[in-house]
Amino acid sequence: MGKQRAKYGDKELDDAVQAVLAGAQLKATSKERNIAHSTLKKYVAAARMNAPLEANRRGPPPMLPKSSEDSIRDWILERQVSGHPVGRRDVIRKEQQIAELVCSVPVVEGWLWRFMERHPSLSLRKSQSITKARNEVEESDLSVLFSSLAKVIIENKMGAARVFNVDETAIETKREHKKVVVTNGSKNVWHRDIKTQFHLSFVACRSANGYVIPPLFIFPGESVSEDVFGTCQIPGAGVTTTEKAFMTGSLFARWLRFFFLVMPFLHQF
Repeated sequence: MGKQRAKYGDKELDDAVQAVLAGAQLKATSKERNIAHSTLKKYVAAARMNAPLEANRRGPPPMLPKSSEDSIRDWILERQVSGHPVGRRDVIRKEQQIAELVCSVPVVEGWLWRFMERHPSLSLRKSQSITKARNEVEESDLSVLFSSLAKVIIENKMGAARVFNVDETAIETKREHKKVVVTNGSKNVWHRDIKTQFHLSFVACRSANGYVIPPLFIFPGESVSEDVFGTCQIPGAGVTTTEKAFMTGSLFARWLRFFFLVMPFLHQF
């Protein structure tokens, strides 16, 4: 039976080197941390000469040169930043294209995991799908919106009873989530959703002092079954339709009339 190699990583090796530099005995440290005496001695000597060594990679050399793998890593990061992160198969396909040009060697499934071991800044994460419209809203747009609202509220001396927030929210039948390769530590992992299917939408509205307007439900199509009205248990709720269950300009005008009907006290202003 051959001699089994000690298992340690770059951090363990670096910690051992720092311990010796701090005054620990080299032989004792080698035995305690299960690192070959000759290996530890070599790295300690290099550190004392301010010429640190890189640990030799175990196993066969990578199929692609480092420059090619760095290009793949940069491509992954660029795709993430643009909102089009790549999945596992996308990375393997890209590597296959490069391998055909560089070494003409077929790629196997295990290549990706070895690639990610060599690039610890990457990880597999689940990507959140967002729509194109949501993605196009920028911080400057929000600043203009809130500063305009603040100006109107102050100039008209509006109290909480006259400040309302209204929003349309869709209930989706399907939302695609997929695992993608991204930078380690990324807080927001998302991708653009080109086509989303909706079951229905609803409009919710509430004042700053807590008054809630009955919701409006928007169904797709041209008509709604009478059974829908019977199953709705929210007093005063409205039900309507549009072609794709989205809010439209004409429907919003109709909703404003609905708003004033259920808020009679607003007529005094």
